[in-house]
Amino acid sequence: MGRDVRLADALKQIAPAGWRGFGKSEIAGSFDPNKLVNWRGGRPWTDVLDILANEQDLSVEVDWNRRHLYVGKRDYSAPATAVAAASSVPRSAAAPTAAPYQVKQVWTAKAGSTVRETVEQWAKTQAWTVYWPMQDLDYRIVAPLTFDGSLVDAVSKLTLLYESAQRPLAVGIFVNQKLIRYSEKEAAQ
Repeated sequence: MGRDVRLADALKQIAPAGWRGFGKSEIAGSFDPNKLVNWRGGRPWTDVLDILANEQDLSVEVDWNRRHLYVGKRDYSAPATAVAAASSVPRSAAAPTAAPYQVKQVWTAKAGSTVRETVEQWAKTQAWTVYWPMQDLDYRIVAPLTFDGSLVDAVSKLTLLYESAQRPLAVGIFVNQKLIRYSEKEAAQ
């Protein structure tokens, strides 16, 4: 939890150790890293980041491979998605109205399927592209799995399950391009 924390410090506090934040060129001059903000934890860090970004009218792209956060202006022309870009339905300048009820999206992975098959199936439902260049790296899902949230949330959570595998997976999620890019995670040096 952070109360009256500089925005730049809040981003550092929310992201796990080893992550770095960068401002996109589009926000140069309009981004105030010294703006005081409040944030509350108690949920996955990507959710906390999403909430903070929405409150500050920002988008945040998460590069899972490099462990980088890219802060930019919220793109109101893009469809609403959560996490990697941390975007949501735009706020209207008109009088506030009751928010529409949103059905929680549920993603299931069947026992016997592979991570690649599962992610490709999920991505297809949202018109996303999956790039999986490794021909010799995939993992069989041994028990049924269920995730809720956005496609980005589900892909991120599924991938985290394999971070301690002999050959861990890494995923880069590029919301603006609707691209999910897998690779073999590089060994820590």
